[in-house]
Amino acid sequence: MNIRILTALAVALGLAEPAAAIITTVEHVPNSEPVFLYLFLLPWLAGAVLLRRGKITAGAIVVGLLSLLNVVSFPGWTRTSALDWTTQSIGAAAAAVALTLAVTVLVRKHRGSIAVGAAQ
Repeated sequence: MNIRILTALAVALGLAEPAAAIITTVEHVPNSEPVFLYLFLLPWLAGAVLLRRGKITAGAIVVGLLSLLNVVSFPGWTRTSALDWTTQSIGAAAAAVALTLAVTVLVRKHRGSIAVGAAQ
């Protein structure tokens, strides 16, 4: 169940990147590079694909690191409007949830491998 939610969050956070790029372009935010926001979609979707294909450890690590990056960098993001505040806050909250789920998935997977090893 956690893996499905983590996959859905990875897709949602990935699709939020082009939306942020569109907002940045329309609002003419100085010193911004919307192209990088479009490109940031790819690692999110790569993490979701890894999770979907059963590569749980790799997918959780990718999504967890991207989520950590979002949560840590959130205070430094430029906000020029109420729309920025709203979308960035929602994105940061979703990234925090995704980070928590990624750590949970990794811990449960690690505990399962320890239990299997101890039983042998």
